[in-house]
Amino acid sequence: MVTLNKIKKSVLSIVSYGIIARVLTFFKGILLAYYIGSNYEMDSYLVAFSLTMLLTKIISEGLTISLVPKLQESHRKEGLDGRNRLANNMINSFSLLSLTLILIGFIIAPLAIKAHGPGLVGEEFLRGVKLFRIGIFIVTFEFIRAILLGYLQSLHRFKAGPKSGVANPLIYIIYLVALSKYFGLEGLMIAGIIAIIAQIYIVYKACLKDGYKYKFYIALRDKQFTGTLTFLLPVMINIVINEIILTVNKTMGSVLEKGTIAQLNYANDIITLIVGIFIAAFVIAIYPILAENYDDNEYKNLKQTINDSLKIIALIAISVAIILITLSVPIVRLFYERGDFGYDATIITAGFLRYYAIGIIGTSMILLLIRIFYAIRDLKSPIIFGIMSLVMNVILNYLLIKIIGAKGIALGTSLSVIITAIYGICSLNFKLKFILWKDMFMKLCKYILAGIIMALIITIIYTLLSGVFGNTLIGNLVLILISALPGIAIFGRIIWRIERQ
Repeated sequence: MVTLNKIKKSVLSIVSYGIIARVLTFFKGILLAYYIGSNYEMDSYLVAFSLTMLLTKIISEGLTISLVPKLQESHRKEGLDGRNRLANNMINSFSLLSLTLILIGFIIAPLAIKAHGPGLVGEEFLRGVKLFRIGIFIVTFEFIRAILLGYLQSLHRFKAGPKSGVANPLIYIIYLVALSKYFGLEGLMIAGIIAIIAQIYIVYKACLKDGYKYKFYIALRDKQFTGTLTFLLPVMINIVINEIILTVNKTMGSVLEKGTIAQLNYANDIITLIVGIFIAAFVIAIYPILAENYDDNEYKNLKQTINDSLKIIALIAISVAIILITLSVPIVRLFYERGDFGYDATIITAGFLRYYAIGIIGTSMILLLIRIFYAIRDLKSPIIFGIMSLVMNVILNYLLIKIIGAKGIALGTSLSVIITAIYGICSLNFKLKFILWKDMFMKLCKYILAGIIMALIITIIYTLLSGVFGNTLIGNLVLILISALPGIAIFGRIIWRIERQ
């Protein structure tokens, strides 16, 4: 049995490769601006590419999540042959489905581009249609990659996935430096397809080491296949709800001061980046363990794993939120303050970041809670959480915008996820009875006190040193590290003493 201690190495691999991938992606963005620029042609590419990825994201994310417990179940019942049979059935069936989606995409490309990018007209619109028709082939490869990732994660193999994520920006960087002047945006879209093929190659080689063998096999009435589809549908619905929440925030921001949408997006992108690297790494690694504990009727281990997971997520989220709140200005400067993004934009975006950071513990908890419910085969509760979060998000945003303006969108989003997370924990405890409320409350109070001490230390150091380092990429990075690391060390020491009591 895989224990919580044994996943530390997996989490470190995911985080390490995740950071490298993010750095390369950041560098890719710089090269995009240098070689392609910011013009109407780039607008057509971004509209076409984002539309393509929207179509694939909903299904591909759902495939990986759904397959982990179903592949484990197949292996438990039918051994390696059963696991491979389900994986091959999914790969072949969804490859055929993707061909249908590609054909539909070719036909409706003009309508899709017009709906997704209403500002594109004339030559810009025609280029967007052309690029979308090139990029739509990404669908097939994304489905295959998602299924193979599910195969590895079900076996507690996590290195190849994030490792393949490093290959993605590398392909783009090679193209931009060596070939972009010859093949332009069409070549850039093809580079995206090649990048995903490279990811598949890395993941596929890892699957072979764990006994995977490809075979053309399709059985649409197979019980494991239909069971996976039954699992997939509610997962996809929940992903769609999350996309709707993002769209609602953008829509509300569009009626406020000019630039609000962009600044909200910049702030939210930092939150997404941090959660994606640190929180998601742990959630991905713990998910197969939770599913195995439930399937093997090891309820004592399941409850202990849930308790430990919630505690770890809470500690990570609290420390990260404090860093983002206390160091919001240098963090925004590090990411964005260059070119037309000046001091005023930094201050506004930092304000949004602070309000978004308040909700990072709720966002992190929901990410974990959803996987826990999937692991115990409760597919309805995550949808309820999603709908609940969406409704509260709309109501709170509307009310808070009237009070504090655009910052109300960030604060409303944070409050909605915190309330949803609290409801989710209570709902989970009602099912499993795993919480000792008195102990949890006492520890939470101690964690918060440790967080306050951490915040004071970071604030004092930042205040003393904020004028020492120049407003450069390296200067802001050094300032953030020097300010944050002592606070993190003290926070960790206090938590260590709390846990030893």
